[in-house]
Amino acid sequence: MMHATGRRTLRALLMLLGLGLAAYLVYRLGPGRILSLLLQIGWHLAALAGIHALYQGVRAAALSRCLLGIQVSYRDVLWIRITGEAVRVLTSTGPLLAEPAKAWLLKRRGLALHQAFASTLSEILFYNLSAAAIAAAGFAALALQVPLEPSLRASVWTAVLLLGGILLVAVVAFARRSYLFHSILKRLSRRPWLSSRITPHLERVRQMEEVLFRVVYDRPGRFLMVVALETAAHLLLILEVYWVLAVLGDPPPLLHPLLIETASKFISLLFLFVPMQLGVAEGAYALVLALLGLPAAVGVTLSLVRRLRSLLVAGVGLLCWWVLSRREPRA
Repeated sequence: MMHATGRRTLRALLMLLGLGLAAYLVYRLGPGRILSLLLQIGWHLAALAGIHALYQGVRAAALSRCLLGIQVSYRDVLWIRITGEAVRVLTSTGPLLAEPAKAWLLKRRGLALHQAFASTLSEILFYNLSAAAIAAAGFAALALQVPLEPSLRASVWTAVLLLGGILLVAVVAFARRSYLFHSILKRLSRRPWLSSRITPHLERVRQMEEVLFRVVYDRPGRFLMVVALETAAHLLLILEVYWVLAVLGDPPPLLHPLLIETASKFISLLFLFVPMQLGVAEGAYALVLALLGLPAAVGVTLSLVRRLRSLLVAGVGLLCWWVLSRREPRA
C-alpha cells in the first residue's frame, strides 16, 4: 500500500512540476502572444481534430488486421482504440495502462487473453518500427541538409545508426523467426530472484510471439497492409504539424514537420514517466522550433493545440468506455 501511495505521490509531484514548467514557458514567451496564436488557429481546430480522428481510424484499421482467430467488427475495434486513447491521455500511466486496457476490451469481444495482448502489442510494435524508419530518414535529412555544429551532427548520425540498428535487429528476428522476447526472459528467469516471477509466464510470452509471427507469415498481404496503414498514420501526424505551422506563419519546408514529429516521438519515449509529458512537451517543442529558426511561442502553441484535440478524443473515449462496459461480450 505504501508502495502504491508513493507512486501516486511521485506522479502528482511530476505533474505539478510539469504544470509549473508549462506556466513558466507561457509567462516567459508572453501569455498574450500564446493566446493570440491559439485564437489564430480558430476554426482550424475542427480540421485538426478531423485529422486526428482519421489518425485514430487508420490505427484502428491496422489493429483490426492484427487480430487472428476471430472476427471483430471495425466499429468495435475503433471504439476500443479511442477508449485506449482516453486512458493514455487522462492517466499518468500512458501506454502502460492504455495497451492492457485495449487488450482487456478485445478479450471481452471474444479473443483469448494471449491473442488479445499479442494483437495489441503487434500493432504497437509495427507502429514503432515504422516510426523508427521515419525518424531515421528525418535525422539523415537533417544531417545532410541543415548546417550543424560538428558535435551536433555527430549526435544526429549516432541517432540514425541507433535507429538503423533497431530496425536491423527486428528484420533479422522476423527473418529467422526468433522468439526474441521469450529468449531474453528465459535467460533472466535463470536468476534466482527473478525465476518465480518470470518462469510462470514464459509459455504465454511464446504464444504471444507466435501470434506476432502469424501476422507476418500467414498472410503477407495483410502484414504489408498493416505497414502501409501505420506509415499513413505517421504521415497524418506530420500533416497536422504542417497545418498548424502554415496557419501560424508561412507554409514551412516539408523537412520541418518531419523533424518536429520525430522530436515529438522521442519526447514521448524519453519522458514516459512524466504524466502527459506536461511541461516537457511544451519546452521541447519550443526548443526544436527555435533551432529551426521559428518562434518558440509557436512551439508552445503547437503543443497546446495537440493537447486540445487529444482531450476531445479522450472525451469521446470515455463515452465509448461507458458504452462498451454495458455491452454483453459475444460468445
